[in-house]
Amino acid sequence: MRPTPKGYVTVPLAWLARVVPLAHSAEQLAVLLLLYRRCCMERSNSVVLSNAELAGAGVTRFAKYRALAWLAEAGAATIAASNGRAPRVTLNWFP
Repeated sequence: MRPTPKGYVTVPLAWLARVVPLAHSAEQLAVLLLLYRRCCMERSNSVVLSNAELAGAGVTRFAKYRALAWLAEAGAATIAASNGRAPRVTLNWFP
């Protein structure tokens, strides 16, 4: 899989069809899409998702934490919290 071009978020349609029914808000979907993008850029299913990266898309840190909790509850991600630092997120549904 090639890295995603700067400024774009691209996902496989099958993956999108799997996650969209689970999203309860636009913020949850935005966090998920940006998480997927970060995974593609780093070519890993485990990444650190910073508040600054999400702020560029209009997502607050509080919305990020709510979305990450939702992803963990849905089984879509595993969160490794680090006190005072951005959490390491492992996307379980990564092709």
